[in-house]
Amino acid sequence: MQDYYVDRLGNMTVQGSVARLEFMRMDSFDPEKKEAKLSPSLSLVMPIASLLQLSDALNKMCGQLEKSASEKL
Repeated sequence: MQDYYVDRLGNMTVQGSVARLEFMRMDSFDPEKKEAKLSPSLSLVMPIASLLQLSDALNKMCGQLEKSASEKL
């Protein structure tokens, strides 16, 4: 298995029963303008059912992160 690092999620599109998630990487950052220059890095294509499963897993993870953060306060 190969790992890929991405900085941000770009566009998401659905066509038929397939979802495409385009991820971006930061090429440079202008601190004066507080702007990042991004370029396409990776395109992930998956069935809608897999996207829904991913969404559920991410929501669960966000809940765990929120709970962990509130316990540290």
